[in-house]
Amino acid sequence: MDEAKATLEMRESEYAQAKARLLTPTHAVTRRGECECVLVHSPVSGTVLRLVTESEGIVQPGAALVEVGDPARLEVVVDLLSAEAVRVRAGQRVLVEAWGGEQPLDGVVRRVEPFGFMKVSALGIEEQRVNVIIDLTEPRDRWERLGHGYRVEPRIVLWESDDVLRIPLSALFREGEWWAVFVAREAGRAAPRWGGSAEWTRGGNHLGAPTGRAHRAASERSRYRPGTNRAACLSAK
Repeated sequence: MDEAKATLEMRESEYAQAKARLLTPTHAVTRRGECECVLVHSPVSGTVLRLVTESEGIVQPGAALVEVGDPARLEVVVDLLSAEAVRVRAGQRVLVEAWGGEQPLDGVVRRVEPFGFMKVSALGIEEQRVNVIIDLTEPRDRWERLGHGYRVEPRIVLWESDDVLRIPLSALFREGEWWAVFVAREAGRAAPRWGGSAEWTRGGNHLGAPTGRAHRAASERSRYRPGTNRAACLSAK
């Protein structure tokens, strides 16, 4: 429904622009004092974001004069590597950080664009990128100081759970297709314990094993704890 409304607004804007192109100077000229001015109507309502043409001069038909937008309908656009974008889908939760406030802003992925483009990184490497569009779900009074073109750092939540085992990366090893960890049994012996899949998170690694039967790890440094709410996030800047 939201995408259909956005498409309708875009078509109405294109219709208004087409009508404006059909106007001749004799239709738009009005006299204000000593100046014969040409009225230029904006196809949309909003705030002037940028003056494309600041000084007087001759402009060609269809040339951009100003950029107009609605600050109350901001969206976050982040370009991800195509290999990372395939893990993102509409509806995933987003944490918007480094925007200037003390707490991150909540958001949600609205759309992953189906068309990629090439971008050269700061190291001169050609990368295939995909734009991901994010909507802010916080009340506007929390982010009303944000504006068009501002820099933020979104983190897209790929996976999260309320009940996981948190295990340091150094304690995990692969056993075929499974992740495993040594746990301390009785009589001081260590035995391997297999789990499901592991999710990479900031500051550690999580092993998806049942938390009802937690065991003491073979070393104090490799201790894990159950019942922790953790999430795997995809960070972008």
